[in-house]
Amino acid sequence: MTIVAEAVRTPYKGLSPFTDSELDALFFFGRERDTEIVAANALATRLTVLYGPSGVGKSSLLRAGVARSLRGVTQVEPVAVAYFSSWAGDPLGGIEDAARRALAEAFGGDPGDAPGDFVDRLDSWTAALGCELCLVLDQFEELFLYHEEGGLLDVLPELVTRPGLRVNVVLGIRDDELAKLDVFKARIPGLFSNYLRLDLLDRAGGRAAILGPLERYNELQHEQVSIEPELVDAVLGEVAAGRIDPGLIGRGTVGEVVEDRSRVETPYLQLVMQRLWDVERGRHSDVLRLATLAELGGAQRIVEDHLAHAMDALTAEQRDVAAGMFDRLVTPSGAKIAHGVADLASFARVDESDVQPVLSSLSRERILRPTGENGHAGDRYEIYHDVLAGAVLAWRAKHEAETALARERAEARRRQRRLAVVAGVALAAFALMSALAAYALSQRSTARHQTELALAQQAKAEHAARVATAATRSERRARHSAQLGQQRYRRLSRKNEQIADEERRQQTRADRNAKHADAQTAKVRVKNEQLLAEGKTMTKQNHTLARLTKSAKASAARELHASKIARRETKAALAAERSEGIATERARAGLLEQRALAELLTDPVASVRDALRSTRIAKTTGSEQVLRSALRAMNVLAELPTAGAATQAAYSPDGTRIAVADRAGQARVFDAAGGKRLLTLRNGAPLNGVAWARDGLTLATAASDGKIRVWALDAPDAPQRVLDQGGPVRSIQYSPDGRLLLTSGGNSARLWDAGSGVLLHTLPTQRTARAASFSPDGSLIVTIENSPSARVWEAATGTLISTLTQSQEITSAAFGPNGSLIVTGSRDATGRIWDPRTEELKATLEGHAGQILTVAFSPAGDQVATGSIDGRARRWALDGRPLDIIEGPSASVVSVAFSPDGQSLVAASSDGSGLVTGAAQRKELLLGQAGPLRMAVFSPDGRTVATAGSSGVRMWDPYGEGRLRGIHKFDAAATAVAFDPTGRVIASGSADGTVFMQRPSGRPLRTFAVGSPVVAASWARDGVLMVATKDGKVRLYPGGGEAASVTVDHGSQLVDATLRDDGAILATAGSDGVVRMWDATGRPLRALTKVANLGAVALDSTGRLLASSSGRLVFVYDAHTGRPLASLRGHTDTVTGLAFSPDGKQLTSSSRDHDARVWAIDALPGGSTHVRVLHRHTAFVSGVAYSLDGRWIATAGPAKAGLWAASETDVSGGFLQFVRGNVAPITSVAFSPRGWELVTGSRDGSVRVFDCKLCGDLPQLESYAHARLASLHRG
Repeated sequence: MTIVAEAVRTPYKGLSPFTDSELDALFFFGRERDTEIVAANALATRLTVLYGPSGVGKSSLLRAGVARSLRGVTQVEPVAVAYFSSWAGDPLGGIEDAARRALAEAFGGDPGDAPGDFVDRLDSWTAALGCELCLVLDQFEELFLYHEEGGLLDVLPELVTRPGLRVNVVLGIRDDELAKLDVFKARIPGLFSNYLRLDLLDRAGGRAAILGPLERYNELQHEQVSIEPELVDAVLGEVAAGRIDPGLIGRGTVGEVVEDRSRVETPYLQLVMQRLWDVERGRHSDVLRLATLAELGGAQRIVEDHLAHAMDALTAEQRDVAAGMFDRLVTPSGAKIAHGVADLASFARVDESDVQPVLSSLSRERILRPTGENGHAGDRYEIYHDVLAGAVLAWRAKHEAETALARERAEARRRQRRLAVVAGVALAAFALMSALAAYALSQRSTARHQTELALAQQAKAEHAARVATAATRSERRARHSAQLGQQRYRRLSRKNEQIADEERRQQTRADRNAKHADAQTAKVRVKNEQLLAEGKTMTKQNHTLARLTKSAKASAARELHASKIARRETKAALAAERSEGIATERARAGLLEQRALAELLTDPVASVRDALRSTRIAKTTGSEQVLRSALRAMNVLAELPTAGAATQAAYSPDGTRIAVADRAGQARVFDAAGGKRLLTLRNGAPLNGVAWARDGLTLATAASDGKIRVWALDAPDAPQRVLDQGGPVRSIQYSPDGRLLLTSGGNSARLWDAGSGVLLHTLPTQRTARAASFSPDGSLIVTIENSPSARVWEAATGTLISTLTQSQEITSAAFGPNGSLIVTGSRDATGRIWDPRTEELKATLEGHAGQILTVAFSPAGDQVATGSIDGRARRWALDGRPLDIIEGPSASVVSVAFSPDGQSLVAASSDGSGLVTGAAQRKELLLGQAGPLRMAVFSPDGRTVATAGSSGVRMWDPYGEGRLRGIHKFDAAATAVAFDPTGRVIASGSADGTVFMQRPSGRPLRTFAVGSPVVAASWARDGVLMVATKDGKVRLYPGGGEAASVTVDHGSQLVDATLRDDGAILATAGSDGVVRMWDATGRPLRALTKVANLGAVALDSTGRLLASSSGRLVFVYDAHTGRPLASLRGHTDTVTGLAFSPDGKQLTSSSRDHDARVWAIDALPGGSTHVRVLHRHTAFVSGVAYSLDGRWIATAGPAKAGLWAASETDVSGGFLQFVRGNVAPITSVAFSPRGWELVTGSRDGSVRVFDCKLCGDLPQLESYAHARLASLHRG
């Protein structure tokens, strides 16, 4: 705020309109109620029309009030706001640029290009960003002034009626121009169904507009400038509606109203207060005095002097230029109109160089202001404020009258001087006329003589023409005779040539006949020769025919061979075409897989959809891994649809239902288990909150129309009770015991009797009450308002007991669990922990880089959390020490909440994302919800999280973990668990010596005692159950029956035992340090070398290897000979469990060092290598198991089972997920041989199961994905 404060010269704006800057918003007072009403309508409806007289303050309200208010809450409100008011250029281009800037500011980047027209682009942008866009189109009457058709006039109806378009429009227009909107009546149904009138400011608002800016200035500048109360009353009286001389006001302005002392004209109020401020501060006075107002001549004189002073600063020539421009800057109806410099110079009939100094001077004096297209200053100028329109016309009329009078006087003087000259000029003219008459007589005689000569010359010319015509006719006759002679000569010549040609033809025929006779003789001679030759040819042709026949046969054979080759090539071509098609499909599938992978970090639901589309096109080598990764990231459980932007989601006290309030005025109740909508409560006004009564049968809603509605859920058609807050209700809460209802809004918080609706106490606030909440025991109430103070009240009496003050506005407050402490967060980027009764400051929370927006206490009261505009959430100790910095998306953190057990924290951000983190869990991102979030909350049992935002409400799994389902509970610890070969029976053993048999569904089968704590249990493929007990006994039960067929005694207490899958070999590990091997009859086979600290033992299913642990070491032996093959080192604490993979290629070990390790053993001896460490658990790991297909490893962690891919090709990084549900450490874990079901045993005696859907193959994953997607939309 230091930078802002340094920029403040005066707290009053004069005639300058307020903008939507942070500075102007700080000093905008008096219109709070109007701001809330217009903002609520702007969010709730597609089209809002705000109208009022010119100069009433519509632009200031829309900029510093509505637009700034909406933009200021983009951390929690689902809207980006674009303001536009420059109509002289290209409105559509300007609005699009304004929308682009607004979206870039709200979401941190340009929305990019989009196809289609203007409306299509807005649709694409809002859909892609998942936001709502509010277009504030101010001074809309000017659109009709500059544009008669096309453009926005054609586009606006589609903009506000296209279904699904997430764009709301607010039109600001003068009331005398409102009828021009009739052009849209036929194309916009219900055009005037949502229109709001802005009246002149009332005296209370006027008083706030005087005192509020002064208080804010003192707060920012750390000064104490005061104002005499008498001056406040005097100014309000002198700027009352109609008091200022209407001679200064043009048509269509606020000045047309009759005098109304209950209303004030804000432009004059601001102008008068600015003048008073300048005079007093110029005299170094810290008090604004009534005497100064009188000295300046009162409000009327100050207003008059504003224009007069500006015009007196111009030269006479410059005033003429101004007069030539003014009538073009105001329309006949009194509206402003902007013109370019060149046009204004043309209107004034001067050069641009003469106009520019005038414009600059009048701009400095705030008579004109430069403007340009799309809201940027440019070469256009317009009247500075509507209230000056009539004044400049009045000045122009006066100036023109004075100029005309001066011209008339100058003209009179010029006429007098001309009269003296006229007489002398007349005498000289008479003498000149006499001389001209004599000269004219002489010239007339000469003219007659010249005429006679001209007639004689004309007669001679006509005779010569007649002679020439006769000569021409004679010449034509002679030329015709010559042409006839030439034609006769040509005819005779042609006849002679024809005779000569006939003689030549006769001679040619004779020569031809002679030649014919000679030819006939030669032909007879040739014929004889041909007959002789033909005989020879016949012989040759016989030989040739034989050769051709042979060649034809060879050719046919070649063609047959070629045909076979062609058929093979055709088949190859078809195969290639099929391969190409397959390759194309694989390429398409690959592109979808890449998109799905990219969407993992933005929208996991979209990632699942694209991964499914990929598998439908083609199954690739990466299909399964991509789909599994997408499903693993998809932690949304349900999407709860709302009719408008969701403002709050609240779980019922028992957590079975969730209530959602939205901006469309609906409160919807959903089933928390599946997301099914149960009922809808229609309030008729945008909602800001909802609260459950303690019994879960009653719901209360907080609406922006100032009403609190109490609903009985068994009669949801109408509210049971309606209470009046006196202003838009901002928050609502029932007391912990359910007897009281607390609401805030307007200038107070109110406490009601929940049963009767009787108002018990009103808790007044100096500014708009933003929130109020009870302490956990219901004895105290804290209220926050738009000020640096939070107030604490006694709930029983409504008495103020303390005020907690920070350096800037407090944004959030929360009580500790016992009510002895309270934490506040402020715009000064700090949080503070207080004693709410004594105001004692316990700690200051410093570290955020921006204002704190939200705070929360942990359930245990040992920590607090804060969320800030800097994009971080932090956890703090009660002494102010930072415990954790939670880095999430860069957007503002608008809500933080602890889980009921205090182990996890959820943070919601303004970019639509959430984050859950905790000491015993991985960081879980909540991604894909469109639009900004407003809040996040855990369910009462901590199993789900609900987030509310512009696109509705989503319910999430906050941990990204599976959940174990309890099926049995021993009185003592459950020490061993195992599935039978069919996967239909689970055997579990207890430390009390009991074995319990049951179905995975939980249905019990039988129980039998073994007389000593069970240390191990396993099944062979033939259905034999092995149970090992601490007393050294191992019993084999055929078919899992109660009668043991074989019993062996190790000879000392047992620490572990295992039965090979084929049931042929049994291995036992005793406290004596010896591993012994037995056959299926109980006959001992061999004993291995004794070791210290013998722990776990495992047999390879192939019969090749045996492994055992000794402290931190793992030994691998040849199972046939007992020969040691390898010693595996790497663990840093005692090894607790061992398991071979089904194919015998891997060995996995678990340890108290918090890790499990995977070893490659298929090349033993000498080839063992350490593959990787399975590191995620936060404490010791008690056991390990492989799935039957060998792809998955389960680890028994301290309270969660871990699931891992045996090969990292199945899951990137190897880790699949944790499975939670146990409250005590897990002692054992086992996979089912059928599917991928898991069973765990715990120290608290619980036996739990989990079906690992993510462990399936591609077909199972596809089915699971379809089911998950279908479950999202049940509301």
